[in-house]
Order: sequence, then C-alpha cells, then structure tokens
Amino acid sequence: MSGSSLVAGNDVSLLSDGPATYEAMLDAISKARSLILLESYILDNDAVGARFGQALIERSKAGVTVALMVDSLGSMSTPDAYFDTLREAGILVVHFNSLNPVKSGFGWTLNERDHRKVLVVDGNVGFTGGLNLSEVYSSRPGRSGARRAQLADKDAPWRDTHVRIRGPAAMDLQREFLSGWAEQGGPELAAAARLTASAQNRGSPAPGKDLVRIVATSPDEGSAIYWTLLGAINRAQYSVHITMAYFVPNRDFLDALKDAGQRGVDVELVLPGFSDFWMVFHAGRAHYTELLKSGIRIYERRDALLHAKTAVIDGVWATVGSSNLDWRSFVLNHELNAVVLGPSFGGQMETLFANDRKASVPVLLYEWQQRSWTFVLREQVSLLFSYWL
Repeated sequence: MSGSSLVAGNDVSLLSDGPATYEAMLDAISKARSLILLESYILDNDAVGARFGQALIERSKAGVTVALMVDSLGSMSTPDAYFDTLREAGILVVHFNSLNPVKSGFGWTLNERDHRKVLVVDGNVGFTGGLNLSEVYSSRPGRSGARRAQLADKDAPWRDTHVRIRGPAAMDLQREFLSGWAEQGGPELAAAARLTASAQNRGSPAPGKDLVRIVATSPDEGSAIYWTLLGAINRAQYSVHITMAYFVPNRDFLDALKDAGQRGVDVELVLPGFSDFWMVFHAGRAHYTELLKSGIRIYERRDALLHAKTAVIDGVWATVGSSNLDWRSFVLNHELNAVVLGPSFGGQMETLFANDRKASVPVLLYEWQQRSWTFVLREQVSLLFSYWL
C-alpha cells in the first residue's frame, strides 16, 4: 500500500464545480516559480485543454520546469499535435502505459490505467479529486433550468468534487506524482529534488489546521483507499454519507454499510440517476433492494451527471479523490484520494452532501420493487460482468 502518513498544518479548500476548480488551478499555475506537476486521466483537446496548455507554455517559457503525465487510453482522442506543441515549448510529457505494447515492454496490460488527477505547484499547493481536464465540466449543476427525469442526457452538466491543499501534504502529492513519473521512464526533475531538500531543511510550513493523508494505490499494491474507507465505515458512530459516481460495491463493503445501519448509524448514499457507463450504472442498481431493505437511504441525482467520489463520516472524517467504488478502481487503476480529518472541512463536506441530496430524487423501496422487468434484467446482466467493467 502506498501513501503518506497523516500530516498536520494544512489548509484544505473544497471545490465543487468545474469552472471554479479550473480557475483555482490556473491561478496556481500562473504563480508558479519553480515547478509544475500535472497528472490527469483525460486531457481533452478542447477549450479547457487549450487554456491549460497555454498556461503551462507561458510558465515553461518563463523558466519553470513543467512535467505533464496523461493516461494513454483516457487521452487517446487528444491529437499528437497538441502534445508536440507543449514539447516544443520545453514541457516534459509522458503518456502513461502506452497503448502500443512494444513501447510499454514486458508485462504490458491494457487494463492498467492512471486514473489520478493531480496538480502540484512549487511543492506547497496541490489539487486532487475527480475532475479531468475537459469542457464537459464547463457548466455548473443546478443552474441549467428544468430537472431532467431521463436516465441519459448528453447535455447535462457534470457534478464533481476537487480539493486544493496548501501546506506540507502538497509535498506528499508531489512524491506520489514523481513515483509514477519515474515508473513510466520520465526524466529526473532537478527542480523537484531542490524543492524536497528545501522543505526538509526549513521544516514543514503550517498554513492551516487540517490533518491530511494522501492515499495512493496501484494494481501491484492493492487498494489502500478501499481499506481506509471500509475501516472508517466500520468505526462510524453517527453518520456515513457517500457520494459516488460508479457504485459497484463488493460483499464486504455492502455488509459494512448494512452493519453500520444496524448499529444506528445514519447511512445515506447519493448516486447517479444516469451515467456515461450504463453497465456500471445498472450493476450498482442491482444492490438497491438489499440496501433499501436494510434501512439505508438512497438518492439519485438526475439533473446532472454525477462524477464525484467522496465520503464524509461522523462529520469529521472525509475523503475526496479519483477512486470509485468498483472493481476497476479496487484492482486495476492507479488512484489517489486525500483523506481530511477535522470538523471544519467535515462540516463543508456535510453541507455539500446535503445540497446534493436536496437536488436528488429519493429511491423508495415500494416504488423500486415495481420497476420494469427490463431494468431488473439489465441490472442482473450488468452485475455478472461487473468485475470487467
């Protein structure tokens, strides 16, 4: 298992829509003086991709070391010309796990993907969460007019969550980026070594009061994110509030949710009302009857495409990151989450959860049991293939 220990002295800001998140990231990039590390599953060649590309080029020409790592599958539709322009400006670019097995060498597997979303600037401010770099996040959920009742809508805004971390935990984000960068054959970054040495010499700055642990996982190490969340649920005393884009839990996770409910813990889930991956969507719904019968409350957000991967437990333990509750995140992907402890950030997460719940439709057991047999069939077929989704 990979990741840092719990680190004090951080200031964590919650970012809950695409435009605000991108503005905060671009602002941090514009202020870079030494090093920018950017990692994303998807970097689209659209208006958002163009803004980030220009921002990175501007800082590179100003003498800042810029390293970019994107997933070869996730960013497959982005043309080589986009990345060639970045390289011409002095930006170092690595494609994670090339789709060409000859380039990747022995042990190549198509399924091993880099699903992390990380930005670190000068080793002291970092971003992570669920947002890729794509124009699909350009509209804000809740501001688009009438509620959508259909199970699919390509024009719906995307709803996701990110965090900005100022403080020593940003260096842990940097460490995880550099580990993946080195594994993919990226060149050594002298600026990163200088920042690490400087941080060690001066001690950790303490701009805030948040306790943060960066938890990173890969197929070789197992899912520390999964076990960390499962442990928190097992210790929950009052509430377990989960917002999840792709929800296909295994038996242990289902039992943990049900056990918490039986202890009197308030267990509530906000899940998608439609999805960009229909089999994952239906596989998750196959568990609704069992969960609803155990007293767990489920809500579906049908006015936006829910892409967030977050949880808040007892109002003080929270996690935001890239990891979904499905087999792909558990055993195949490289994922990264930030765990934040404290009532201040936990309170913000509870408010965000309440807002998502208010914008969602409750799933009621008696109505759910009357759904069409065609939905039941889709659920059961999807569940059979859930390990490979």
